[in-house]
Amino acid sequence: MKKYKKILFFLSVITIINIIFFNVKNVLAMPVFIDENKEVKTLHTPPTYPKEVYLTFDDGPSINNTKKIVNILNENGVKATFFIIGTLAEENSQVFEKLKKSNMCIACHTYSHDYKTIYKNPESYIEDLQKCNKLIQNATSKKAVPYIRIPGGAYNKVSSQYTMEKIRDTLRRKNINYVGWNVCANDALGKNVPAYKIKNNVMDQTKKISKNTDIIVLLMHDSYYKKTTVDALPDIIKFYKEEGYLFKTFDEISPCEYQELVKQKIINK
Repeated sequence: MKKYKKILFFLSVITIINIIFFNVKNVLAMPVFIDENKEVKTLHTPPTYPKEVYLTFDDGPSINNTKKIVNILNENGVKATFFIIGTLAEENSQVFEKLKKSNMCIACHTYSHDYKTIYKNPESYIEDLQKCNKLIQNATSKKAVPYIRIPGGAYNKVSSQYTMEKIRDTLRRKNINYVGWNVCANDALGKNVPAYKIKNNVMDQTKKISKNTDIIVLLMHDSYYKKTTVDALPDIIKFYKEEGYLFKTFDEISPCEYQELVKQKIINK
């Protein structure tokens, strides 16, 4: 009798082990479903931003083209940054006023834009810059944005290497950011560069550079002879809208965007 009890006990244990093993196997074999709509939070997620484009215009305001450009921007609900020449702002005061009333970002490109004067030495450049910033401050009743564009670029060949190094160092010490670009309309290559070439330059360069960054800083000009830039602008705006870009200006740049532009060597290269 005891022998049969032992056999029954042994069979019971074997049965229980098989049941447990079967259930565990089934659980492990069950497919796992992930809710793709549920937000997954991770630690140290890098900051993100949408695709953005900074439309920038140098060498104005002009009596003819700047007003047309502002009208196009207003019609499309778009803002841009205008790096102005102080003397032209004084000469074309009505156009300058239109920039201000349209809430465009107004920044400094120098007061005189006279290469011989501003690149005579680092002190001459800073003096000219401060004169332009003071003009902007008086016109807008607020401090000029700490973003400027250096005539000819931060590494131009017009000035000596020593002078440019000192200018860049001084700007950094004063927390003034010098802005370059990663897309150029090439509208400064002549007085009447065809509008279709300007548009194609912008589109081709943007598609290429967008592989490396989601932020575009586009260089264009609103000086007196840039009529074809005006002609190309509506199509350029349309292109960026269709590509899903958000239009930004340098008076609304975020810390995250600033860091990306520094990383891309567009700011303070």
